[in-house]
Amino acid sequence: MGPLRKFILGLALCGVSLAMRAGPTVADDKISLQLRWEPQFQFAGYYMALERGYYAKAGLDVEIRPAVAPGPRYLSAVTEVEEGRATFGIGAVDVVLARANGAPLSIVSSIFQHSPVEVYTRAETRTADLSELMDLRFSTGFQRNGPAEIELRALLRSEGMDLTDVRIPETEKPSFDALLGGEIDVMPGFSLALPWIAAERGVLLNAIKPAEFGIHFYGDSLFAREDAIREDPELVSRFVTASLEGWEYALNHPEETIAVLLDRYSRIDGMENEQAFNRWQSRIVEDLIDFPDVALGNTSKERWERMGAHLIGLGLIGHPERLANLVIHPETVALQQAAQRQQWLIYSVVGLLGAGLALSLFALVMRAQINRRTADLADARKKAVKAMEAAEEANRAKSQFLAAMSHELRTPLNAVIGFADLLGSGVMTDLSQSKVQSYARNIGESGHTLLALINDVLDFAKIDSEHLVLNQDTFYVSKTFASLVSSFEIKAADAGVRLSTSILTGDLAARGDAVRLRQVVSNLLDNAIKFSTDGSVELRVEAEESAPGQLLIRATVRDTGIGIDTTRLDAIFEPFVQSRGSISRQYGGTGLGLAISRSIARQMGGDLVASSVLGEGSVFTATFLLEDMTEQVQRLAGEQTPTPDPAKPALGLRVLIVDDVETNLKIAEAMLKELGCQVETARGGREAVDWAADNDVDAILMDLQMTGMSGLDAAIALSRLRGDRPVPCFAWTADVTSLQTLDHVDFEWAGLILKPVTLKNLLGALRPIAAARPADPSRTFRKIA
Repeated sequence: MGPLRKFILGLALCGVSLAMRAGPTVADDKISLQLRWEPQFQFAGYYMALERGYYAKAGLDVEIRPAVAPGPRYLSAVTEVEEGRATFGIGAVDVVLARANGAPLSIVSSIFQHSPVEVYTRAETRTADLSELMDLRFSTGFQRNGPAEIELRALLRSEGMDLTDVRIPETEKPSFDALLGGEIDVMPGFSLALPWIAAERGVLLNAIKPAEFGIHFYGDSLFAREDAIREDPELVSRFVTASLEGWEYALNHPEETIAVLLDRYSRIDGMENEQAFNRWQSRIVEDLIDFPDVALGNTSKERWERMGAHLIGLGLIGHPERLANLVIHPETVALQQAAQRQQWLIYSVVGLLGAGLALSLFALVMRAQINRRTADLADARKKAVKAMEAAEEANRAKSQFLAAMSHELRTPLNAVIGFADLLGSGVMTDLSQSKVQSYARNIGESGHTLLALINDVLDFAKIDSEHLVLNQDTFYVSKTFASLVSSFEIKAADAGVRLSTSILTGDLAARGDAVRLRQVVSNLLDNAIKFSTDGSVELRVEAEESAPGQLLIRATVRDTGIGIDTTRLDAIFEPFVQSRGSISRQYGGTGLGLAISRSIARQMGGDLVASSVLGEGSVFTATFLLEDMTEQVQRLAGEQTPTPDPAKPALGLRVLIVDDVETNLKIAEAMLKELGCQVETARGGREAVDWAADNDVDAILMDLQMTGMSGLDAAIALSRLRGDRPVPCFAWTADVTSLQTLDHVDFEWAGLILKPVTLKNLLGALRPIAAARPADPSRTFRKIA
């Protein structure tokens, strides 16, 4: 073997050695994670990454350290990581402050996309505007310059106020006890525990969310020492990836995760009902993480920089230049270091064999590979930036939606609360009957406005969870649209809008969901009238046979209103979006109507499209594909004599209502009595089970979310009391997504009744029960023999 060949072989072996040294470490690396509190669902992802073996698979031997140690003593995650006793920690705004004060700490992944900090008052403390808080008694929270106090100060500053202007009374009690006991009126805290503790003590709270006022702070995030990240970015990347796998599993399997937490990890300062507390907290955590709407671990440097800007504005940071490397993406560091090692290897080869043709070619090949990899990295970086921008845009859209909803809900609530106070205070004793009726009408109209807003949100939630169910009823097409138009004539006249129609004539009959069809066209007419003041609106309805036995209904709404920029036509059908940011402020609305309408039209076999000229008007066309029932209806028209339903059906059932909110009980009781039912009430799951042990009923309305024994646990206990003759039990809830939960529990519900409840909904649910068991009006509640 010649000298040159020996030299080349030796150099190749050297390169292999260097490449092996640059590769990933597969041995178990011992690391520790410092939590910011005790084991609970707030940290579920890390515990499940440990229990499911995700850390072990990544070559990591992980110790998870609770913040409360025996003694008890509290371990600060920032201090433990800064001083080297923990490898990783969980923090948020406290990491930013520590970095600005000289601690070499950097964020590697944002887990909670939203901060859990809220500002609390007792339910009876009513404020129409944030400025009214300044007249109340404040507490700054549990920790001086802690996350809760900082966000409170940022919230006040965003509204032109300062914490130095408020009253902070001296008290020897802990802050939260002082709030619950009425010694103070306002304090910041964390949504992960304080509302639960208050509910356990029988106190209802109002919560003010800083995000609704533009204070968008991150919550729980993973951080480490900057030097440790740069020394071994590949280890940091493995830990973050395994932790995100654990979070994904925990969010998809909450009950299993809670069982693991309760079985294997004890708390020094525990809750009275740990299982119920963790179930409640799992829902809070899911909202804070915002998965799957936002990718797990999504981390925006710009958003962390905005948090730093808030702290600078509050005077808490004196060296803003220290925040330069606050956020470090370990994958980027690892790729940069790998590229540097490869470049160093190439330069060494070129230097040693500068004149050698063979190694010159080798260098060219390696350089080409690096160029390709650099291009791949640049492309990946661009895609990552686009993904982060999309996530930020989604967060901004949701924030705009929350702000719009806050405004839209507060307006009718102001009328409801104001007029109700006037009627209930007893101060205005000389009110005439007409004035009382006027106040009542205002309360009713505002209540219907609130219900319409909530229904929009519920409809969108049903569509988003694929639980929107269409009814299939037969109806006359022309009569349906004619009655719809009549309901808009007064509104159009009040707005100075000329409303004209061209509706097909004849007795065409179709089978489909007439209510949802009316909802879509009503939304289009309502928008057209709202945006066409002193203009004109035209509704044209046509029908054609698209196939044998099928009708294609086409409803076109044309207006001469403000119009829409053509570049925004696609965006207006996205949820939470309006054509311009000023629309919600000037005209109101949540930005959900068109998204819901298009989804309904498509589910009914059609579509919703739009065309527009800015400043001249818009045209919206909704289509629906329905079953043609004209011949069948005409054939059967003379064969049946319809029997009208009585105005007040006498179902004769005995019904037990279970709810821990007194108002809900009273409303449902009054409605059931209108339907001819005998009613018994229970103010909680345990009370219902105790009562039912000695009494018999025909049906049960069970609230799902109650303090103490949950609705599901109570329903299961009641079914065991009856054995082979269980009483039909309806799930009664205000959460439209509860249907997903009900589908995955081992209990057979009689049905789902959504709040706010209506006579129609109650009648539809209970009529089959009454039909299956003929009612005897003389029966009363009786003891079971």
